[in-house]
Amino acid sequence: MQRSERFMIDWAAEHDITLENVQIGMALAELRLSIARLSVAQAEVDGCRADLVELEAERQEINRDRSRGDEYRVIVADIRLKQDEMTQLEEQLDASRYSFQTASDRARGFADLAGQVESMNEKDLADLEFDYINHSSHGITIAHTRGSPRL
Repeated sequence: MQRSERFMIDWAAEHDITLENVQIGMALAELRLSIARLSVAQAEVDGCRADLVELEAERQEINRDRSRGDEYRVIVADIRLKQDEMTQLEEQLDASRYSFQTASDRARGFADLAGQVESMNEKDLADLEFDYINHSSHGITIAHTRGSPRL
């Protein structure tokens, strides 16, 4: 048994929480964070795409006005840099999608969560995560209100 697993078992026992509830809470946290990272990655790709459209429009405008030849070379260089940035951001977005899918699969792997996590937003996930991690033999410290199971 690894040290981190032993720590988690001991922590759960100290706080009168089942190990499965801790694992579910951790899966929910992982899912919530992957959603946040995916959202940020998508926003960065969208922003870069918008910048690229603007640069292309400027390039076409400069191309029509032959007196701005020096600007044309600069804008073409800017476009190439932005395209490289877009490639990197799309790779990050793909990695974020993979992390989200992995976290989603992990969370759905718990019978208590089956069919629930797909429709939950970040706040709902955070509330449910809190419920599972803080659930003890004395009951829940906060009631989750969106139709999830009562622990």
